[in-house]
Amino acid sequence: MVSCLTANDIRIIINECLISVGIFIDGNSQDDIDLTEFNLDSLSFISFVVDLEEQLNVTLPDSFLQYDVLKSLKGLTSLIVQFMETQS
Repeated sequence: MVSCLTANDIRIIINECLISVGIFIDGNSQDDIDLTEFNLDSLSFISFVVDLEEQLNVTLPDSFLQYDVLKSLKGLTSLIVQFMETQS
């Protein structure tokens, strides 16, 4: 598990994982992004989560693996930061 990642590092990893499923967002913007606007189908959603887990070298809890939990980029970033802090 990578425990020395900052919130910005995690945001960059999330952005890269989104790109891998065809979602392109402004990675330089500090604005929050509503991830539900992108309407991921179930296959893209699972691909995103698997890629995210691989990049972070973690297994996210099942409670994270619900589409409605992943509403915003800042929210998802914060959730992962909190999770990783409890794992270190």
